[in-house]
Amino acid sequence: MKTPLSRIALLALSTLLVDKARADFNPAVAAADSKWIVYADLNALRASAIGKELITLGEKQQFQMNDGKIRVDIEKVLATVGSITAYGSNFSKDPALIDGSLIAQGTPDLKKIAVGLLAQATVSTPDKVTEVKDLPFETYAVAGAKGSDKGQVFIGFPPENIVLVSKSKAQLLRAREVFTGRAPSLAKDASSPLSALVPNAAGATLFSASLVPPDQMILGDAPQARLLRMAHSGSFALGDDGSKTFAHVELLASSDDMADKLMKILQGMTAMMSLASTNDQQLNDFLNSAAVTRKGDTVSLALSYSSASVAQMIESAFKTQGPRNPVNRGPRSPVGKVVSEWQTQAAAADGTPAPAPTFVWHTVEGIHLLNGSTVSLSAMFEGKGKGASFERIEVQPSEGPNQPLVFRAQFMKPLVGFRVEEAPADSGIHGKVAVSQGRFGLAQFEFPGEDGNYRIRVRYLAAPDADAKLTLGVKDPEARAEPAATENAGRTDTK
Repeated sequence: MKTPLSRIALLALSTLLVDKARADFNPAVAAADSKWIVYADLNALRASAIGKELITLGEKQQFQMNDGKIRVDIEKVLATVGSITAYGSNFSKDPALIDGSLIAQGTPDLKKIAVGLLAQATVSTPDKVTEVKDLPFETYAVAGAKGSDKGQVFIGFPPENIVLVSKSKAQLLRAREVFTGRAPSLAKDASSPLSALVPNAAGATLFSASLVPPDQMILGDAPQARLLRMAHSGSFALGDDGSKTFAHVELLASSDDMADKLMKILQGMTAMMSLASTNDQQLNDFLNSAAVTRKGDTVSLALSYSSASVAQMIESAFKTQGPRNPVNRGPRSPVGKVVSEWQTQAAAADGTPAPAPTFVWHTVEGIHLLNGSTVSLSAMFEGKGKGASFERIEVQPSEGPNQPLVFRAQFMKPLVGFRVEEAPADSGIHGKVAVSQGRFGLAQFEFPGEDGNYRIRVRYLAAPDADAKLTLGVKDPEARAEPAATENAGRTDTK
């Protein structure tokens, strides 16, 4: 079986080998002649409010792109990641000509997996992945588009606890020399133009610094292009101190006169943003938090805002716009046509939380199914209370006394993001139930009955401290037209 190159790349680039404590950017791992650097502390990002929201969005996006089939557990993969540092010593309009290196650090387990996958790929796809024999440590070459050398990437596994990625073998060897202290680094060369920007990385989750590219690479006369022409270097830092998210941009002007112009331009831009008309109070508050300062030839723009509010803005920005009626949602949903969505939190008739967890039925009437339709139940865990659990799905004709078809959780395939375990002794359920393991879960089965209108019932756990959303969807077989919804389609009942 062939191993997708995207999976190899994801695992290889995520193979990291250091302590999982928060760590600032270490200039000792970047070459002294670096003209740009990018650093990500993925341990800290993963623990932040913004990071958690981005992971959730990534899971949703992957779920949609793969038509409802989760291929990589993003949360588990990222749990192995510590930090990534990339740097380069040149600029080029052609990405293939950029001379750079990437150093990955984190847990040791994924390194073994990545090596195993790359070794397997040399057998299954020898035209795309080959082992490099002329380097002093284990290395693999991954071919570029259509198997060409253009865009080729070398992934190296030296004895040190790092993984190296570069576009040339020479640069791979040099990156190791820098890391081991046998070649000059930013930490040892105070004359480097980037050295003055390194202190800005303190406490940052994401950090980048760069010299301004040559003028011929700065196209156009847009405001950002004019700003770049006034500076010779700059940096960007983003971090989270637990309650607030901060962003800090610093530009080193090419002269005192340019510094004065830069400050005035940035002050004007922030003033215009603060006066922008918007009904979003969170966005207004965020824009008003911007502050511009100057110290010598250095001009800074700083923002600081509630991390929880930033996460809410990210979630709002990525929400699908459109009617809330689930029946009217388009077929681009990862589970096909969404026919019902509901929360697992139990509540009494007066709206107060229910006293204890209990398995209940959620019923959806008038759903048209075709022979071979895929019925999906997905769970999204909000991360504050308990996840989702369900025991079975029943499908029964809308008319007539026919017995329902019963689809038990433990036999559904695929069953992703759920674990099967014995039902709690006090649940009233005899047998096994599916319990969500992470933030996202999916269960599916193919409907074997005749075309017609059906009632679908889901037996799930409702609990006062539950914090998950269940989504029921139907995807008809390809090349078969979907009939119009019946009059009662989408009507739900929980009892």
